[in-house]
Amino acid sequence: MSKTIIFLTLFIFSCDYKSQSEGSIDEVLIVASEKDRLLIEPYFEEIFNYNINTPQEEKIFNLIWIKPWDIKKFKKYFNIILVSLAFPIDSTADILTKKYLTASNTDEKIFIREDVYSKNQTFMSISAHDIIDFKNVIDSNYEWIYKIFKQKYNNHMINYIYSKGLNTDLMNYINDEYQVSFDIQKDYILLKEDKKNNFFWIGRGYPYRWISYYKVELVDEYSFWDSYILNTKTYMPQIEISEYYRSKEKKINNDHINIYRGIYDHEISESGGPFFVYEIKNLKKNEIYLLSGYVNYPGNRKINLLNGIEVLFESFKY
Repeated sequence: MSKTIIFLTLFIFSCDYKSQSEGSIDEVLIVASEKDRLLIEPYFEEIFNYNINTPQEEKIFNLIWIKPWDIKKFKKYFNIILVSLAFPIDSTADILTKKYLTASNTDEKIFIREDVYSKNQTFMSISAHDIIDFKNVIDSNYEWIYKIFKQKYNNHMINYIYSKGLNTDLMNYINDEYQVSFDIQKDYILLKEDKKNNFFWIGRGYPYRWISYYKVELVDEYSFWDSYILNTKTYMPQIEISEYYRSKEKKINNDHINIYRGIYDHEISESGGPFFVYEIKNLKKNEIYLLSGYVNYPGNRKINLLNGIEVLFESFKY
């Protein structure tokens, strides 16, 4: 099924001035009638199901369901999905969807528009004859739907991270002393280092975020978790890596990077939280660079802080 992205300024949506979007970038508002919601909710729960244990299970996106007649209250939110099934009949939702389809001059069952009511807004409309037709639409566009909102989230996170400025002094120091480089936000400071063993640890204030780096040789008997736990005990003795919630995933579009995730305990503060590690293999030099991000923010949402660190790791070079 084709997908349509419409950037035209339509009369029905037109406005001389559009303010910045409201709410949070990790919220997705789904506009649907109560009858339709009962049928379609499981599909959206599955689409936006990606989660990380922090140790509590956290999803990147929070789904907020609103009724069609409440859309005026929320129309300036970042992410909106308008859904309507022709059957069961629900005049309010169906009329609203027809209004957007007519104004957008399209008969596509799924389409998106940018900046409908506010700046940096993504507005998606999905219409179907019934739940069977809806399932076919979702099955054909499953990955695309998630990708649209995840890319928007990533772009917003990148803009936010870099708007705070970079610590160029610390970046230059690390580049000179360790021959690696990556972007570091302005308020990070050097906490500990061991130049002889190619280790450094940097961090920033509350909510606490720490980044550690060390280099190991790529040998036949190398085992990630054994090596990582041993080196963590050596250089960061107050950190204890838990045996729970460990996972591994391949970096998309890069076979030389694995991403490991887990949780840790911090003995001094009697707290803990999530961490992740970029395992970056340099096959030419038979070296592995281990770049880790830790978040310590007890009782609060942590997934956005983790993703903020990951934005910095994307700039890593050796």
